[in-house]
Amino acid sequence: MISLKSSRKKLPFLFVVLIFVIFALFGKEPVKAAAADNLTFQWQANPTEENVTGYRLYYGPQSRYDSDGSLRENFSYPQYIDFSEQIRCSGTEYNDCETLDSQDLQCEGLYSETPRCTVYGLRGTLFLTMTAYTNIAESGFTAELESATPIQLQTVVQIIDMLLLSE
Repeated sequence: MISLKSSRKKLPFLFVVLIFVIFALFGKEPVKAAAADNLTFQWQANPTEENVTGYRLYYGPQSRYDSDGSLRENFSYPQYIDFSEQIRCSGTEYNDCETLDSQDLQCEGLYSETPRCTVYGLRGTLFLTMTAYTNIAESGFTAELESATPIQLQTVVQIIDMLLLSE
């Protein structure tokens, strides 16, 4: 399972801090954007003993949750980006894939402790989640995030970066 910290005991703390930061910065309204040109993702890599070979970003214009918070039946995100393979896949079985170039995706330290990838050209309000995968299995989805405007997202990423570096 993808995690934000290599020590699973710290995971809830970071989620609580992230939720607090989002509410403190943006009030009770959900974080939304009319157009998000690029989004940067940075996370704490899974422990090496989990043998993760890659990470995927799943996204689409709808949440996998209904308005009452329950999971939608037979839901799948319309697209994913595989950070390791540098491809974007779509379709009902994700069999329509295209190779991404540096104008679409840039990753730094993908196999380091804190990988960072920027996806360019994403537009509109998007619901995003990530998975980690090995040669034989893929993790469940992380918590779903709703895209933010570039300024709001940059602020949140800077705060998360400060939290990661302070520990």
